[in-house]
Amino acid sequence: MEGLTDEEMTALSAWRQGDYTLQWAHFPVVTDTTEEDVEIGFDVAVGWVVVTQTCDIVNCGRNKDYVTICPIIEADDRLLKDVINGVTPAAAILELREQDHHVIDLGRAASIHKRVLANLPRKDGFSSDMCRSVLQQSLERRFGRFAFPDWLSTGPLRQLRDRAREKHKSGGPVGDVYKAIDEFRVRGNPDLESHGSAIGFYAVVDPEKEKKTTRKAIQDEFKALSAKFDWPEVYVKEDEFFTVMTLDEMSARQFRESHSVDLDFISNVKSNGSN
Repeated sequence: MEGLTDEEMTALSAWRQGDYTLQWAHFPVVTDTTEEDVEIGFDVAVGWVVVTQTCDIVNCGRNKDYVTICPIIEADDRLLKDVINGVTPAAAILELREQDHHVIDLGRAASIHKRVLANLPRKDGFSSDMCRSVLQQSLERRFGRFAFPDWLSTGPLRQLRDRAREKHKSGGPVGDVYKAIDEFRVRGNPDLESHGSAIGFYAVVDPEKEKKTTRKAIQDEFKALSAKFDWPEVYVKEDEFFTVMTLDEMSARQFRESHSVDLDFISNVKSNGSN
């Protein structure tokens, strides 16, 4: 295929990650394969949204001819609520959507040539780069989140998530403890899967929100909670099982050798190794 014309490059340069088109009400998918052929079908969709990073959209050259798109779908009330509240990695919010129930389906993706994109009518998906970063976070959550082993995901992390959800909405001293937490991180020595590994948690607190509680109150809460964890005998709890600190107090090594816990959605590794 020949290179893009100047007019096509100008049109392409207007596209940003998160921009969309309602030109097509169907989305290409591979529906089946045989020894001789691959069958291509089309799912119903509201439109297409570009998820390729903005810099890669306009970066043309060898092996840089395509962008990735995801379908825009009509969400039911439950999915829309989950997307707005940020408690599902299955879909993402589209700020400047045509209809309230339009969301980005992150479960399907396809590639189209940049010439196709350049010739499609474009709509702004977001009002600013700051708003667009919400999509970037959704993509990271969907495709980049760490997959915890089953025993950890369905046991201690689920117990931690349920407690955090319950108390974060409440007032009082315990509510202040969870409102002070910016992030939970898990560490394993040598890792989180080998039998005999020593496991520990970091509770990363916001220094301003921590002023509404105390470091001791936070430590006492997690000491009591961790005593109730469903804990297999083949894994060891570190002596300092819950370490409470601010991000400034955490070393680069501690950060690098631990994994962030997404309390809204915990990915677990199945026995076959898939998410």
